Amino acid sequence: MKRKGMNRFLKLGIHCLCAIVLIVAVIVTNVILKPLEEQISSFLSQPIVDEEALALSSASGQKLSERIVEEGAVMFKNENDTLPLDYSKDKKVNVFGWRSVDWIHGSVGPNASGGVAPETGDYSTNIGLLKALKNYGISYNARLQTMYESYHEPDNALPGFGNPHISNFVPLVEPDINNKNYYSDDLLEYSKSFSDVAIVVIGRMAGEAMNASSTMQSKRGEGNMDDSTRHYLEISTEEENLLKYVGANYEKVIVLLSVSNQFECGFLNTIPGIDSCLYIGFTGTRGVNGLPKVLYGEVSPSGHAVDTFAYDLWTNPANVYGGASYLDYGRNYTDYIENIYVGYKWYETADAEGFWKEYKNEKDAPGKTGYEAVVQYPFGYGLSYNTYSWEIAEISVAPESEITDSTKIDITINVTNNGKVPGREVIQAYVTQPYTPGGIEKSSIALCSIAKTEIIQPGATVPVSITVDAYDFLSYDCYDKNGNGHKGYELEAGNYELKLMTDAHNVKTVKYNSAEQNGTFVYKVSKTINVDKDPVTNQTVKNLFTGADAVDASPIDAGEKDGTYPVEIGWFSRAGKDGKCAFPAQENWKQERRNANPASKRDPAASVGKVWTDWANATTDEFGNEVSTEKPTWGAKNKKNNLKVTSDNKINELGKKLGADYNAPEWEDLLDQLSMTEVISLFNGYYGSKKIDSVGKPSLTDFDGPAQIKGFTSAPRGTGYPTMTVVAATFNPNLAYEFGQSYGKDMISVGVYGVWGWAMDTHRTAWFGRNHESPSEDGVLAGIIISNAVKGLNTTGRYCFIKHFALYGSGNQHRFLTEQNLRENYLRGFRMAFVEGEALGCMTTYQGVGAENSETTRALLVGVLRNEWQFKGAVTTDAHGTNQYADGLFYSGGNFGMGNSLGKATYEGIGNLKYDSSSSARVQNRLRESAKQVLYMWLRADYFADSYNEYATLLSDMEKGAVNKEQYIAKNPEKWAEYQKKYPVSSANSVSSTSSIKTWEWWPVFLKVVSVTVYILCGMWIALALIGCFAKGKEKPAPEGGGNDIGGTTQNAESTATMTVVEPTVEKAPTDTQEVFGEDKKAEETDETAATEEADEPDDEEEERTTDKDGRVIVIPAGARKSIGDSYKDLSEEQKTYFNSIKAYALNKDVRTRVVTGEFKTSVRIGGHVIVTLKIKNGTTVAYFDIENAALKNYRKNNAGSGVRVTATALKVKDEASFKTATDLIDEVVENFNAQKLLRVPVGKGTLKDGEIRYTETYDTPIIGEQKGENGGNE
Repeated sequence: MKRKGMNRFLKLGIHCLCAIVLIVAVIVTNVILKPLEEQISSFLSQPIVDEEALALSSASGQKLSERIVEEGAVMFKNENDTLPLDYSKDKKVNVFGWRSVDWIHGSVGPNASGGVAPETGDYSTNIGLLKALKNYGISYNARLQTMYESYHEPDNALPGFGNPHISNFVPLVEPDINNKNYYSDDLLEYSKSFSDVAIVVIGRMAGEAMNASSTMQSKRGEGNMDDSTRHYLEISTEEENLLKYVGANYEKVIVLLSVSNQFECGFLNTIPGIDSCLYIGFTGTRGVNGLPKVLYGEVSPSGHAVDTFAYDLWTNPANVYGGASYLDYGRNYTDYIENIYVGYKWYETADAEGFWKEYKNEKDAPGKTGYEAVVQYPFGYGLSYNTYSWEIAEISVAPESEITDSTKIDITINVTNNGKVPGREVIQAYVTQPYTPGGIEKSSIALCSIAKTEIIQPGATVPVSITVDAYDFLSYDCYDKNGNGHKGYELEAGNYELKLMTDAHNVKTVKYNSAEQNGTFVYKVSKTINVDKDPVTNQTVKNLFTGADAVDASPIDAGEKDGTYPVEIGWFSRAGKDGKCAFPAQENWKQERRNANPASKRDPAASVGKVWTDWANATTDEFGNEVSTEKPTWGAKNKKNNLKVTSDNKINELGKKLGADYNAPEWEDLLDQLSMTEVISLFNGYYGSKKIDSVGKPSLTDFDGPAQIKGFTSAPRGTGYPTMTVVAATFNPNLAYEFGQSYGKDMISVGVYGVWGWAMDTHRTAWFGRNHESPSEDGVLAGIIISNAVKGLNTTGRYCFIKHFALYGSGNQHRFLTEQNLRENYLRGFRMAFVEGEALGCMTTYQGVGAENSETTRALLVGVLRNEWQFKGAVTTDAHGTNQYADGLFYSGGNFGMGNSLGKATYEGIGNLKYDSSSSARVQNRLRESAKQVLYMWLRADYFADSYNEYATLLSDMEKGAVNKEQYIAKNPEKWAEYQKKYPVSSANSVSSTSSIKTWEWWPVFLKVVSVTVYILCGMWIALALIGCFAKGKEKPAPEGGGNDIGGTTQNAESTATMTVVEPTVEKAPTDTQEVFGEDKKAEETDETAATEEADEPDDEEEERTTDKDGRVIVIPAGARKSIGDSYKDLSEEQKTYFNSIKAYALNKDVRTRVVTGEFKTSVRIGGHVIVTLKIKNGTTVAYFDIENAALKNYRKNNAGSGVRVTATALKVKDEASFKTATDLIDEVVENFNAQKLLRVPVGKGTLKDGEIRYTETYDTPIIGEQKGENGGNE
């Protein structure tokens, strides 16, 4: 009994332990998932979609996409007026090139930030060139398309397109025109008869993690071999052969460049027969519908090149100096050796200095020399079907006037369309600054402003205004190159030439004062003006990255803080003091490795801990400001502090007041309510702005862009717009504004609040795979386009994270450049987006600024962004899991760690950084400030929407006559001017309320339901185990012949022949069939098959045969036999153990086993098949086994009524050897059931003696056929 009790409590312990382990597992899962809630929600909890609003925004977004393609297509060439095509005569066209069937809508792949995908997830809804032509009523040669599809299946026709890495879509695919397996003679002849128009599509995929190769072309398709003689951004041999063929065989040949990077286009000059070329970029999901309008002259092309297109990309030093690894330090670096001469500023300045004077290019530009042999299409270049004349109607500041840095020159130009096609004209304004050899570096030309007309009908004239701000004439002198004792922005004395141009190389002839003249106007500065304040924010601007002024540990020009330069970079300089060109000769350009300067030999991420602790305890900051030593209040809960910024899921009046004023006094009481835990959680693991319950802020969904909201995740998505290079190529600020507003409406409809975009990454090199996400090589053009897009987005109450701040592109981690280059080129566009566009979010980059990571540079993030530009919004890291960058970004003024968290990194000698009540006042105040900035970003976005709707209502009232426009402007001139600046496109249509946003986060609810359910079930499990345990302890022995269950299941029996002593216990079989003994009861058997097979079991219920000591058979009548229950009681303890253990061993052989018990026997079955039957005879356990081979089974089946039957093998279990044999036979029976093996068929009854079965009774039952044993013998 003692052993029985111990066994009972052991079972109870196991049950309780299992339940507790399950409960603990659920608790741990909840603890682990809680900090990752936003990350998980970004993947599992899709925002609520307004289907009606989505349908409206998608329809208008697609129309806008078409217009972007119409205005963004850049015509490079158009000989013999081949374009526009004649709609009545050219209604059939041949479209050549494999990319015609695999149109590039945008970047693709799960790694491709900035990609576009079908709005609904169905790729068949995307529109490529062929569909666009068909939609326009143009027939194309379908046999060509069938051939291309048979050559290589289009990637966008594959299931799951977009899931593979983008590199899978990069190799070039093009059958060679000489391959008759595809370009058969019949197909070629048919094509020539089909149409005399040949459109040739050349495409290059690009995207994140896929820079263009500068050394080879990888290829796919039959017979194509990778080509190491050409780079990715020039035509392949197959494309060249195709162009030569169509040039020789078709009257009209038009090349379409579906490319987003600069491309070597010399073939347009050298291959005979090419008439026209349009550079169209990536057109979005359906924007290409606008292209046929351009091809057929419904509208004239008006796009302009956003980059310089040189015949040879290697004539740009930035393409040569891509980066290397240090000789003496285990990091890599890129020197921006070209200095301020980026893109066209290099080509135009080099030309001005005579650098190209002797240059010849017989390969691509035969007969040309100098600049004309170097640059094929200058920055800003773009042809039209029309010619336009410009007449200066008004200049607000007369030429030859004295100007200052605050002068604004407004020019009104009357533009006349002298052509035959409706079109738009672009005005480009550049400045040429006075330059002193050896002084401040200055490019010979720099873009200041752009403007674009509305559609001008043939013969019509329309006015267009362009504003030039003299602040854009300034140069940044970081080294005091002019020796005037000043470091910073300067308007040097001299003459400034304001030039109205058609591109960066060609000045437009204009009519001014009734006379034709060169469009150059001179303005004068008599005395150098030092400009120390930002003209908008009025904050001080000074050196923050150079020499002793450097705020971070390492100056960005590879110097030291003491002003020394241990390594000499050799920045390009325009001219020496002797006046001669100082640019190094092209043959000397070579990427060579160098040593690291001492200040660069540090890992900014690893040094975060020391910097952080020093920062945390400082009493003044890096900019000389006093640091507060008073710790903030956390978790205030009094009546005064029961403030919320939302009511009924909408931003309330308090929220609106705070959104209107960052310095409103109500902020302090609101922020006192925050808990430190909430604020830390807000920063950590950012993939969306988390909720702050204490002040009523909901969680907000942020997603990737920038060409399509949710382009990086599952459908439904926003409109797949043409990529940013196409938007920028329109040179239309107003269209950029409309694009931003349309994008915001998409965000509203799909329930997204913030977008990680747009990108402001300068196109320093042609090789960068993500150039298509950013506007241009020029910071001013980029700033104009992005700032206007931001203004449009702001009207919808949504926010964007301008990225990647600030040096991102092809190249390595450490990026060295002069502070002048940084500010004039790379920060110029960012400033316009943040200061003029009022962008509310910022994203850092993977690369550094000098040797400092972008997340840890206080000079950039605090000194420039927060201080100079007065940015009050939120800053996030890019997506990476390095927790050190979270700590670094925190003390550098950041707010979100995307994929990383505060206090998780470990630093040598410091451990983990602490963020709790013991933290310094500076740390706690920074936490409070960080939360405020996140709240302000959200509330300010709502303020912008309210402001716009107020303006839209005003315009509506003016249209209705309820408000007199002239009187309103006279009374409110400043307010009206502010409206015009913020909203360049007038519209009386307000944007729907954006105050409410909710995302159904189903998985936290599901997790809670599962958790509670598990807790309840585990509690019930433990309760039932307790009841069962103590109920068994109180059981009394059953009366004689009563209903005791016999031979309980051995717990935890293993598949082994070792006996386990188990006391009889009450047992329930797996089928819920209960063994009932005594009172002539049999177990209920509902399995009809099992009941039928009962007859085949060894029962002998009519009589029992046994033998006496002399071996004589004794027959016991059935009526005199004991039931198995009674027989079990009479067994010895040893026999009970044998009985129980055999049954338990059989039960544990399979999860399907069950027990069926009759009056005189117990059997263990799998389904309807018996494994073993147990009887008790003469106080001994007897095990019966039915073992039947396949031959006997077939014989019985085919000879029914023959009388042949299988008789069970009977085994008396008397000792360990016979018990081992019983378990072996159980194994064999089960294996026979499962594997259908051919086994020996013992026939008759017997006992085990000396390890052998000796039959005590045999039957004359034949074995049908011979069964081969394992050793080949008969069995």
